Amino acid sequence: MSGDWERLRSRAERRASTTGRWCIATVAVLAAVCPAQAQVVPIEVLPAAPPWNAQQLFDPSLLPDLTSPDLRPVIAPEDLPVRQRVQPGYAPVGIRAGSWMFNPLITGGALFDSNVFSAPSGAQSDLAAMAQATVRAHTLWAQHGLDLQAGVQSFAYKNNQSRTTF
Repeated sequence: MSGDWERLRSRAERRASTTGRWCIATVAVLAAVCPAQAQVVPIEVLPAAPPWNAQQLFDPSLLPDLTSPDLRPVIAPEDLPVRQRVQPGYAPVGIRAGSWMFNPLITGGALFDSNVFSAPSGAQSDLAAMAQATVRAHTLWAQHGLDLQAGVQSFAYKNNQSRTTF
């Protein structure tokens, strides 16, 4: 039996060496016959950016000058919501007193409340009139600024007088 294994082993070794020779010969013939066309692609190596905590963090940088409203970026009118746009003829004029500008505002309206007392059961509905007075005062100083606003609001209910506030 050991003789059979030795014969099979020697036959496998011969085949492996023959196959290896054929592979080497095939590669050599293909290399000689087929022209190789290769393209060199340069790899760009970008310099690595310093980390955010590098020494450059403490270098002086220019800050935007926001002391004057004239230097602030202008928002195009079409980018503002409709309620924030200044309508022609309704621009606030204000009252100037020295370096202060006062802008008074009076607002009125009506509202309907389906549950005046916010009760979980037995809800009572009512109509109410609303009046609001507000004044805004701001400075016109070249540097810094101060902006103050104060107002009062009143509700007058039609049927539930106990909810009326002044």
